[in-house]
Amino acid sequence: EATILAEAQVTRNLDSKRLKWICRQSDFPLSKIFKSKKECTDAIKRGRVYVNQIAVLDDSRIVRENDTVSLVNEYASLHKSTEHVNLPDSDGPQDEMMGVKFVKFISLQKPQGT
Repeated sequence: EATILAEAQVTRNLDSKRLKWICRQSDFPLSKIFKSKKECTDAIKRGRVYVNQIAVLDDSRIVRENDTVSLVNEYASLHKSTEHVNLPDSDGPQDEMMGVKFVKFISLQKPQGT
């Protein structure tokens, strides 16, 4: 199981900005976790930041209004590749404790060239 540490939707004022930039803006929830630009960039490169349930490893990725940006704990990083993540919907099973969602991450890899 992985824990989502912070999650937020991109608002109109942050539309078309780079991921590494919005993660440091004071009005964006992830900024309360990252203490420096390097921390933010390192988390993105380690696969801890997801946009619309897909791991993003490029810190210069442009995000759009209504994109959902999530930060997961360290052990949720699975591979150095972009992955789809199955997060439970509101009807799916999930545990909630003190406002923290616990979700299971499933990773599938296709062999190269197939």
